[in-house]
Amino acid sequence: MFKINPKSKLAKYLKILLVIGCIVLYFYITYFVGTGLSTNTYVYLADYTVSEDGTEIELHTAVSNSIGYLRSMQPIPSGNVQYVDFYNTFGGINSTLGAKDKFVIEIDENCKGIYFAREDGYELVIYLDEETNQWTRPIKETE
Repeated sequence: MFKINPKSKLAKYLKILLVIGCIVLYFYITYFVGTGLSTNTYVYLADYTVSEDGTEIELHTAVSNSIGYLRSMQPIPSGNVQYVDFYNTFGGINSTLGAKDKFVIEIDENCKGIYFAREDGYELVIYLDEETNQWTRPIKETE
């Protein structure tokens, strides 16, 4: 068995290395987990599918910037609309760990619109057309 004198220079260097290693590990874990707890506001609706009974919509999403993947969504019902927040994957900026691009959102008969989170609020991405009783995308005005 190899023993180190606790008062030697080697013991002091090993303690310093241990402290540095713990600090690096702390920042790595914080980065690894922290990215998965952040919301992504650069999500757009690529496509959608409404269930036959009209109680669910499968949202096919994509990220409009070059960094990031989605792992989950959080629908927030509010009156007759639903606001949706999307969360990045764990593991770093471009990690695909647990990445998904399809999410199912349950809707009730009173739901008239679904909004995606943006940096400055929420944007309507799909709504129930009162005349046709079909879910459709809003027409965007061009500038």
